[in-house]
Amino acid sequence: MATTAPRPGVVSVWLALPQSINFFDAGQLSEAERERFAARRSPRRRDEFAVSRALMSHVGARADAATSLSHVDGLAAMACGPADSFIGVDLERHKDRDALAIARFAFAAAESAALASMPETQRLRHFYALWVMKEALAKALRLRLMDALANCVITHTQVGWRGTIPTIHPWRLDVFEPQPDLSLAVACVGAGAGGVRMQCAQWPPSRHADWPIAASFSG
Repeated sequence: MATTAPRPGVVSVWLALPQSINFFDAGQLSEAERERFAARRSPRRRDEFAVSRALMSHVGARADAATSLSHVDGLAAMACGPADSFIGVDLERHKDRDALAIARFAFAAAESAALASMPETQRLRHFYALWVMKEALAKALRLRLMDALANCVITHTQVGWRGTIPTIHPWRLDVFEPQPDLSLAVACVGAGAGGVRMQCAQWPPSRHADWPIAASFSG
């Protein structure tokens, strides 16, 4: 177990691969967690739960750490930060979809317009970068997803990424691409959020990860 103690200025970001399900031990779950596991009827949802809990057990995040979980397609992501911060993480697999139609419905007008002006070859990747950032912010800010989609406005220009986020606290957003068709976002909100350092790792086996960075900015 790689116990993660919350450290000032550091957010630990973990990605669990599908084979991590082999380390899942239902006997380590609390009674409430066992009930949640039993309530999942579909094999996919049970596997997602198992992978995320195996990762939690491996990381050993302490009770005084801020944590967040996400999972997709047999993978799980976990972010751990100091207790005086608010953390959100989201993980999404890129799938063909009508990104413009979704953006017109759920995103701010400026974001939809930016997507529409992009070459089609870039549009889906940018759409997922926006989506995971907004989902991560929803978790960190304790917002409903639809509120975060509409009110967290994120744009990218020649000078870089910028965001208008509904909070009075400093914040930071990072988007990684652990795989070419996979986006992972981490949102950190709190007094020291602007200067935090991200430490990324994959498991199993435990190893440092140097994933490509699609976005990194603060406000």
